[in-house]
Amino acid sequence: MNVNLFVDALANYLVTECDTVLNAQNGANKITLVVQSLSLADTVAVLKKVDDFFVTKHAGTQRALKISFGLWNSWSAAERQALGWSKEAISQWVDEKDQLVTFRNEMHCIFFGVDHASDKGSLKDFHLVDEALLSSRVLKGEFQPWVGLCAQHLGSDSDEMGKQHLLEFLKSVDKFNPRNLSRISRFLGSVMAEAPDSMHDAVRECYRRLPEWGGMPVVDVPIGRNLQRVNKLVETSHLFSTHAMFSTRAERDKAINKINKAEAGEEPFALFELPAPVLISNTSYNNSTEYLADVRLFIKNSDASALHRLKGWDATALLSLLVKPLSKREPKAPKALTLKGNSDVVFLQAIQIALTEISEDSDSVGDAAAIQEIKIQLKRYASDANEPEREIYGLLHGIVGEVIPETLTLVEGGDVVKVVLEGLSDINLPKLSRGVSRLEFSIIVLVGSELIEKDFVWPLAVAHPERLRLALAEQTINQLATLQSPRLPVFHVG
Repeated sequence: MNVNLFVDALANYLVTECDTVLNAQNGANKITLVVQSLSLADTVAVLKKVDDFFVTKHAGTQRALKISFGLWNSWSAAERQALGWSKEAISQWVDEKDQLVTFRNEMHCIFFGVDHASDKGSLKDFHLVDEALLSSRVLKGEFQPWVGLCAQHLGSDSDEMGKQHLLEFLKSVDKFNPRNLSRISRFLGSVMAEAPDSMHDAVRECYRRLPEWGGMPVVDVPIGRNLQRVNKLVETSHLFSTHAMFSTRAERDKAINKINKAEAGEEPFALFELPAPVLISNTSYNNSTEYLADVRLFIKNSDASALHRLKGWDATALLSLLVKPLSKREPKAPKALTLKGNSDVVFLQAIQIALTEISEDSDSVGDAAAIQEIKIQLKRYASDANEPEREIYGLLHGIVGEVIPETLTLVEGGDVVKVVLEGLSDINLPKLSRGVSRLEFSIIVLVGSELIEKDFVWPLAVAHPERLRLALAEQTINQLATLQSPRLPVFHVG
């Protein structure tokens, strides 16, 4: 793939703009385009493509395709000499006498080298064509067109995962060096020049050459559905190289602590091993101790020589180590199961669910015959009631024995299992400011010597039947208490 993607994109944009003006019906418009300053090779390549367009499509059109004299002089004498242009050619293509105003007034004009122009005022009416414009108008802020061309060149059009990895890589390095399309294009051309066999190979080469973008080489990365992890490593590689992730003493101490643990093989890290060199000729380190010594040196002092040596070795393991949390996260407790309905349904259903899970759990001890006790443990009643303690007592006092049987027979002919209610007298009663009132409780089953617990939540909205029944009963009792003397029932006999 010998195509310079940036040169092609820039030349195609200029040709399209020129063609639009030249094909206009009135023919009154004039081409006035100014191009950003580029390297000698890119400038000459674009200039020739645009000139070929005029020669083949609009022969005889008066035009001035000129390189700024300042830009011409900014290139080294060796570069200009290697170009092999005669004096006549230089006079044809270079604005040696700063005649931009004359060219603009008399003919179509395309001027190369706005950053080196001596008379920028004369360019104020020109249409500026630079990398920012190409990025927004041609590439639409993305690199899919270039990725597609690379995939087509490699015969990997169907490798969607490989194309996605390459696209994310290009977006990452574009963040490191914004609006540098010419550099990205040269980089892609260089990668393709390595003749990779597939898109996967091309992507691996890009990751290996991250130091060219100010990062650390990442070699040992499988190309698959781990794109988020790889993006994190690419970002971390840049933060490491620029020392941005070690800007404070706390950050440096934390990183060195991780390295010390990994070197000793302490949890949660495996024993750190010397990574592979990116270049076979690189023999800076004989063991992981020497490698990690340079890592510490760079973290503490931002030592440039240590960083240079580290960039010759695969940094995948190091970067993964630095982003890994120091402590293992505690596993999340199982979410409490919400049960709705009246108290008899809720508590009996909770007991049934807990017993079912025990019978299905192959790791639990014993079987139904080994169950000795079932406990309803009240934990928390978050309520909007004015007197939540009184309300929960009214709702649940005496429920075992009246609503829920005090004993259950789980196995025919077996012993009865006692059911008890605990926690009513010391239940946690937080005041609820929003949401629905709820009772949080657990079913605790004693199986042999093992306690097995299952959490539940019972929502108790303001209009819940049991809350209404309790409120109405209390209201009736209060009203009866205000009567001055007892009232006997009145009967009417037919």
